[in-house]
Amino acid sequence: MTARSANTALENITRGLKRTTIPRLPPAPGFEGDQEFLEQVKLWKAWISWEKDDPLVLRSEDIASYQQRILHVYKHALMALWFWPEMWVDAAEWCFENKIVKDGIDIGLSFLVEGAAANPESVLIALKHADHIELTKRAGEDEEAKAALAEAVRAPYDKVLDTLYEMIKKLKEKEASAIAKINEDTTMETVANESAGGDEDDDEGEIKETSTSTISKQDRIKAVHDGFAVQIQMLSQQISHLWIALARAFRRFQGQGKSSPPTGLRGIFTEARSKGRLTSEVYIAIAHIEWDVYQDVVATKIFERGSRLFPDSEQFFVEYLKHLHARRDFTSKFRAPKL
Repeated sequence: MTARSANTALENITRGLKRTTIPRLPPAPGFEGDQEFLEQVKLWKAWISWEKDDPLVLRSEDIASYQQRILHVYKHALMALWFWPEMWVDAAEWCFENKIVKDGIDIGLSFLVEGAAANPESVLIALKHADHIELTKRAGEDEEAKAALAEAVRAPYDKVLDTLYEMIKKLKEKEASAIAKINEDTTMETVANESAGGDEDDDEGEIKETSTSTISKQDRIKAVHDGFAVQIQMLSQQISHLWIALARAFRRFQGQGKSSPPTGLRGIFTEARSKGRLTSEVYIAIAHIEWDVYQDVVATKIFERGSRLFPDSEQFFVEYLKHLHARRDFTSKFRAPKL
């Protein structure tokens, strides 16, 4: 492909692309600007893909220029997509695959560190960073070396977990503030209604008005509570999957471990339970590891405890039944979920 035809092809691919150094937060799915933002992401990815396809035939003749062009596009894309974790991870993966190092600095790792700073709540970046540390950091055979590797891998998890727990704390504070505002407004409305009523003896009218106000207040509080509950549940699911991934990692380093002092699989499970905000998936995952890997009867105890914590989770009780079947245990007392 000639330089002129390549330039024409690139112009066609990037038509409509907004090259900016001022990033903006991605709109929530379904809200105004959502599709426009995704279209920009698509255009940036198309440009990167075009460079990787090497239409200028640089890879075989000038590998340094080929890599520099791709790195250049990634850096420009991240100026606009600063708050799009997927792009940070894509850039890092490409650097790892091509062993991009500049002045002794691993550029892929730099992308992950900078991406985590820009998106501290990103589970994707944290998992990729932890995975990279585990793959590249040499582990010794002694327990001290294994513990050091475990702590190194754990660092990205801790940062994102702290962020997610703090986000839940702020949501709970906002929920309490919103409910307090509703209570305050309702009180003021009641006082205003009583003042407007004067000394007129209209008991029936007052009772009717008060009842309507009470129902309205309850509905508003429920709406606020339900709205925040959805957001908190989404964060709880992310937290739970992070704890599961961390537990699996620690099992690889330290095995089954123990609860006190916390090490290995059991240490992480104990810590996760103390931090809270777990979903039933955590109990299912840990119980399966205890049984599938170690054939330890503690798995049944974990399922029993989970049955008390998640009595309405159909998925949990299906897994509980599968576990009992795997043990060929047909005599255990099993508390079925409410239908």
